[in-house]
Amino acid sequence: MRRTLVSLAGLLALTASAAGPAAYAVPDRDATATEVPVRTLHPLALRRGPDAALDHLQDGVIHTASGRTVRVRVPYGAGQVALLGRSGNAWLVAWGTGRSSSGYHFRVSRIRAGHAPVEVPRQREVSFGEDFHGWRLDRNGSRLVSTTYDRGGTTTRVRDVRTGARLDDAYTGAFYTPFDVADGHVATFAENERGGLRVVDWEVGVGMTTLAKRAVHVDLRRDVAYVRVGGRDFGPTSVSAPGTPAWGAPFAPLDLSPDGSLAVGLGVPRSGFDDRGVLEVRDTADGTLLDAVSLGDHITMANWSITTAHEQTIRWEDDTHFVVQLGVRGGEVLVRCRVAGRCERASDVGSDVTTPYESFMWPR
Repeated sequence: MRRTLVSLAGLLALTASAAGPAAYAVPDRDATATEVPVRTLHPLALRRGPDAALDHLQDGVIHTASGRTVRVRVPYGAGQVALLGRSGNAWLVAWGTGRSSSGYHFRVSRIRAGHAPVEVPRQREVSFGEDFHGWRLDRNGSRLVSTTYDRGGTTTRVRDVRTGARLDDAYTGAFYTPFDVADGHVATFAENERGGLRVVDWEVGVGMTTLAKRAVHVDLRRDVAYVRVGGRDFGPTSVSAPGTPAWGAPFAPLDLSPDGSLAVGLGVPRSGFDDRGVLEVRDTADGTLLDAVSLGDHITMANWSITTAHEQTIRWEDDTHFVVQLGVRGGEVLVRCRVAGRCERASDVGSDVTTPYESFMWPR
């Protein structure tokens, strides 16, 4: 989903107060600013390369990394459709009917080629525009985590995909979606006993373990979290044994390369407002900036909104190529780039693109 400007603005809450003197390495920003200028891409002028080799949904069709396609035959409206991921032998898709006199209606369905969609039990939601809903699938496909914003805060509920049985839930007075869900664990924000907001590893049905005060990225299976180490700087530490990161930079990862050596994500803006969105690629060993691409969005006080926080679609295709969604005349397109190298279009122009394990909240 192409929602860079809101994703960046959401970092304001994370960078509001600076920490003490840095006890971590800071990459040479003056040097990298000179050596790695921000590139501006013109997608329609790029050559058309092979389709992106990653699972994604566009124009009501699931495109798999292996090249297969599966049509999503549900009556979604207003662009409300999102690919959640794989569960057993089916794809899970969240969808909404768009606005109607009876409100916004949201569902989650199982999608299989050659079969009618099957609704996942106990996932129906109705909104009249005063509450907002999103879903995140456990990476093992067995559990669905729903997030609901209401006037008071956020309710996070975990249910079994097959039966719809409620397994656990949590509430906070703040507004956040989970960082990651994997193997019965949820990385998210929660309030401690003093009411302070903390990033936690929530083991469903067991309890929560504090990871950090602030973070911008958690990957549970890779055992890595990017936590704040000072001001706008974030760096990697372990989820299982968190400590002080070896380096920090104004950077919020969205995906790690398959071999774990590179991270692609968003630069953290200096103010949060009147800053363009910039995609960055950094070396995970020392934070060196390797590539920077303008995403074109600008954040202003007028267009910032917590209720429309959607994640920018950026994913690694392999260890040296990333794929990013960019807006063009007539719609959206995926662009494949070699790190600091040539780029090419990796899809046709079409609707908004979603990939598994992205964050979103509806209606928007």
